[in-house]
Amino acid sequence: MPRAARRDVVRELHGDVRVDAYAWLREVDRPEVLDHLTAERAYYDAVTAPLKPLAEQLDAAMRARMVPVDLSPPTQREQYAYLHRTPSGGEYEQLCRVPVGEATDAGRGADSSRLEVLLDGA
Repeated sequence: MPRAARRDVVRELHGDVRVDAYAWLREVDRPEVLDHLTAERAYYDAVTAPLKPLAEQLDAAMRARMVPVDLSPPTQREQYAYLHRTPSGGEYEQLCRVPVGEATDAGRGADSSRLEVLLDGA
């Protein structure tokens, strides 16, 4: 397990003296800090390698239970209905609009030809 070196940094503020042995790790652009972080990541990868099949199994089980397309109830404003949807297999929402009267199944694949994506979070 990689251990960070202790390098005491003494700071005084309003008469209060504090010693931070790991303040040097805040300077992430220093090569020694990057080397330490790389070593920590390699250690983590080695220790958690036996859990990788379980993590993949859990991920597959969670994705199997996801709703193919998740829609919010439409909100009408003037001639459009606005809604949020998460596409199948996606992780981020889309803000969409559809002409009023076509918002019931819009986005679920029934007839999304008039569905307009205004903002895609992906």
